[in-house]
Amino acid sequence: MNYLKTFVSIQKLSTKSLGAGSSTWFYSTATATATTATTKKSQAKPKLTVEEAKVKAQAKEEKKQLKADKQLERAVAKVERANKPKSFVNAWSIYVKTNFANSHGVVTKEKMKPLSESFKLLDQSSKNKYVDAAAQHNKKIAEENQTKLVKPKKPLTPYIQFFITQKSQFKQGTDRTNFADITKNVATQWNALTPEQKQPYEQLSQKDNTRYENELSHYQSKFNAAVQQLLNATNNKTQKPKKN
Repeated sequence: MNYLKTFVSIQKLSTKSLGAGSSTWFYSTATATATTATTKKSQAKPKLTVEEAKVKAQAKEEKKQLKADKQLERAVAKVERANKPKSFVNAWSIYVKTNFANSHGVVTKEKMKPLSESFKLLDQSSKNKYVDAAAQHNKKIAEENQTKLVKPKKPLTPYIQFFITQKSQFKQGTDRTNFADITKNVATQWNALTPEQKQPYEQLSQKDNTRYENELSHYQSKFNAAVQQLLNATNNKTQKPKKN
């Protein structure tokens, strides 16, 4: 009704200045505007109950948490990829890369066979070029890997500590002894040891476990910091500047 009163007042003023013909137009406009306002008000969303509001708020919070979890998952995967250590190469790898540098297509067994034969026929001087190239390449890889966050090696069990010392003795004894025989013989010797005889290897294992826990704590601290830094950078990019 406020719209109608306003337009009626304007209509009275306009009738004096524009004539009686303007009265009908102003009245029609005022009526239409008042009707539109009333219709919009009647079409307004009904007020939610307390329970419905709680459900809606919970759904909104779950959606927000799901988005944050996915963002964290992507950040963790990205940090892991960035810190994956590169593999070392050998002379054969350099030889293959060099000879396939100017070729296109997939490397197949048919292509590799003649290449393998040609590599075997190389004299020692020619092979040394690839050996030196591989050593130079591996030096760069080692330097790069030192800057990466690499998970510490897991601690060795008492049996593995014992196995390492005994395996070298078996290999020195005969070159024909295969790994299965070594494992079987070492396991037999380990089972025959008394608790007192096993104690030195258990101490070595405990010491290695302490080393692992310290390195793991240091690794997780640095890894989490890298993930958080990536999340902060992502949020800063996606955050829209506030309008004044």
